[in-house]
Amino acid sequence: MVLAATPAAAEFTIPRAQYVQEMPGALSLAFCGEATYFARCFEIGANPCAETAAKVASACVAELSSQLPATLNQPADGQEWGRKIGACAGTKFEEIKAAEKKASPECQDASKWP
Repeated sequence: MVLAATPAAAEFTIPRAQYVQEMPGALSLAFCGEATYFARCFEIGANPCAETAAKVASACVAELSSQLPATLNQPADGQEWGRKIGACAGTKFEEIKAAEKKASPECQDASKWP
């Protein structure tokens, strides 16, 4: 039996404009997958979830885009800025959809969120 090591993630760069363009779609997928916090803890369907996530991600990208480097070194910069934009978008999503949040203990206790 031969075991092959998984190659490390290849490093590459992308321009800020490409990152800004792709982030809202990527974040809506990350937020609204079946097992995600937003899908489990809000009484909304997949399409409204994705639309809201893309909307708030776009707003956060617009707020933070002037701070983004002209060229992002992937994966490190993408992960760093993804966390920042994701935190911003998560907060905005919570504010917009507060009335649709489930009251379950799992959804109310931030320590249980992924």
